[in-house]
Parts: sequence; structure tokens; C-alpha cells
Amino acid sequence: MQRICGLVWPIVLSVVLPLVAAWFAYPETHLPPGFGVFPPLLVAEAPGFNLIIFVALALVEAAVVLFLLFPQWFGFTLPTPSPKPAAAAFPVWFWFGAALTLFFLVVDVDTGHALWRLGVLRLHAFVVGLHPDVGRTGISS
Repeated sequence: MQRICGLVWPIVLSVVLPLVAAWFAYPETHLPPGFGVFPPLLVAEAPGFNLIIFVALALVEAAVVLFLLFPQWFGFTLPTPSPKPAAAAFPVWFWFGAALTLFFLVVDVDTGHALWRLGVLRLHAFVVGLHPDVGRTGISS
């Protein structure tokens, strides 16, 4: 319960705090004039292009991209890669699903109009062939 309250209280505050401020700012209606009126009586014109704001935001975005692409430039160290596991062969159910998927891909190319009918079967062949839980549901590897 404490975990749920920790997630809910910021949402509740983001709704309640503006209403409390509006209660004191607009003593007659407790909401701004024209609030809830649809369609709006006056639509403000969009502001024009501002080169200074554009350049400032572009620089901030470029800094974020550099931080994400090159974290070592900002003092982070790259982790040492873990040793690679030994290569293993694909299980039998993988080859079964791959064969079915390739078969229905080839069949779909020639039929054209029947693409929607075979698409469902192709999806099932892919799921049967690649899903790791299939071995537990009846198809042995």
C-alpha cells in the first residue's frame, strides 16, 4: 500500500495544487474566466520563430546526444565485457518454426490475394518456432 501511495500522491498534488491556487486567485468563480467554455472565444496567434531559443534548445539536445553516445567523455567508465558463453546449437523447435516461416513466406509471394489468409498461419509458425516456452507446452526439443 505504501508503494501505491508513493506513486499516487504526485498525481493528486498536480491536480489539487492548481485548484487551490485558483481558489484564491479567482474569488468569485474559483476558476479562470472562460474556463470550460468550448469552443474558445479567442484563439491566440502562434508565436513566430525565435532563432535564439532554437539554437539554445539545439545545443541542449546535442549535449544530451553526446552524453548518451559518449559517456566516457563525462567521466563514466565503460564496463568490461563479460566472457562470451560457449556457442550452442539451436533447438529442434527453432528449425521447425524457421522452416514453416520460410515456407509460408514463399507461398505468400505467389498467391498475392491470399496473403491475409496465410498471414495468421505464418505468425503461428513463427511463434511456434521461436518462442522459448514452446518446449514446455508439448513440442520437445
